[in-house]
Amino acid sequence: MKFSEYFQSTRKRPDRVRIKKPMWAGLPTRTQARPKVSLSVETCGRFRGTVGRPPHNPSVILLPDGETVHNAFFDRNFEP
Repeated sequence: MKFSEYFQSTRKRPDRVRIKKPMWAGLPTRTQARPKVSLSVETCGRFRGTVGRPPHNPSVILLPDGETVHNAFFDRNFEP
């Protein structure tokens, strides 16, 4: 699994310190493989996927290559 420089730098922010790389390992694959999960393509070509696991609903933004994590966060406003 690859991680963008943006992801590496945002992990250092106090509000993102809980986000660990192992937590997101395999999430892009699971997100793309499950039809019950929200998966969309943004206008810039990035993929956005959210796995509905309340209360946090982990979300991930992938670069157009489909395997590099650009951003990862907990989407508490997600509704399946």
